[in-house]
Amino acid sequence: MKEVLGHLKSQLHAPFDKCHNPDRVACPNGVINLRSGKLLPIAKPDDLFTSACPTQYDPEVSVDKARKFFKNFFPVDNYTE
Repeated sequence: MKEVLGHLKSQLHAPFDKCHNPDRVACPNGVINLRSGKLLPIAKPDDLFTSACPTQYDPEVSVDKARKFFKNFFPVDNYTE
C-alpha cells in the first residue's frame, strides 16, 4: 500500500495541502464564503475542492428551525460576542 500511495503521490498535479479553503464550501450554484455569507462564483477545477454540499445555497431561506435546534446544544451565551 505504501508503494502504491508513493506512486500516486508522484502523479499529483496540484498541491492539495496548500490550497485548502476551510472557510469555503462548494455548492451547485457557487462557493459560499462562510465568514461573510457571500455566494462566490461556481468552483473551478483549479479551486481544488475535494467535497461539495449537494444543496443549492439560498441566503434568503429561514434559519429559525436550525437556530432553535442548535440552541439546545450550544447556548447563545457561549458563542456570541
